[in-house]
Amino acid sequence: MAQQWMTKDLIPFVLTSDPVKIAAFERKFGINQDQAVDDFIESSCWGGQDLPHLVGHNGNATIRLVQLRRVLRAAGMKGEDDDAPTNIVKLCEEINAMQEEDPQFFLGRISTEPGEQRLYLDFLMEPVITGYIDFEKIMPYDPSGAAGTTDDVYAGASLHITVNDGYWADAAECEDYRRTKPLYVYFDLNDAARAGKISSKILAEWPITREQRLERARNHKAAVKQHKKDFENFLVELGPGPHTALREHHAAAGTEWKKKKQASRKKRHAK
Repeated sequence: MAQQWMTKDLIPFVLTSDPVKIAAFERKFGINQDQAVDDFIESSCWGGQDLPHLVGHNGNATIRLVQLRRVLRAAGMKGEDDDAPTNIVKLCEEINAMQEEDPQFFLGRISTEPGEQRLYLDFLMEPVITGYIDFEKIMPYDPSGAAGTTDDVYAGASLHITVNDGYWADAAECEDYRRTKPLYVYFDLNDAARAGKISSKILAEWPITREQRLERARNHKAAVKQHKKDFENFLVELGPGPHTALREHHAAAGTEWKKKKQASRKKRHAK
């Protein structure tokens, strides 16, 4: 049977995070949300002009969805959830928006399984590390906290992190991940909430001790040092030509990232 829609008809489908609306769109179009994203990226000018790095089915499903939404919203497109989001939709959108400032920030995607009130987290470390946030109740989000709504996207929510053995990480790494990863996720959520990027007083006031923050700083410093060492070894193995080109590209990317961070900081302080 021939396709009965135009790509532009799929915009509300791509932009919604509401499982009920996603199910309705699936019935209407006969495809799932990932296939709608594929239609945009692989078959329309949105992919070739705005997301060429994803053309050819590059990137996992969550990355493709998040980056396409970003492009559509930058072009002024609005979704059905935008004016009255629920707590789970609001948190999902705020988490995904963090990648604008920090490309290493994890992504979120709402479960479409019937009965699940769950926001899955993509740490780009699957299948070793997986995680999700469960919600006791899905409620409309309203910053004023009007009756029947919530003004905190994390109210009644709980974080769950699982570290799975038997993949690319050895036993010692897995044990270290079990000890540190849940706390580090709370670090990221706490930092974002304190900066006003996530609408949650609960996360902004999450109890993190000074000792835990110091340990995080030490571990981060050690990880950066190890990354630089590994990168240098990788460059040496490439040989002089690719070595120079990749070093210049790496340095330029670092400079661009610092400029974005500085611009974001100035914008935040100007408010």
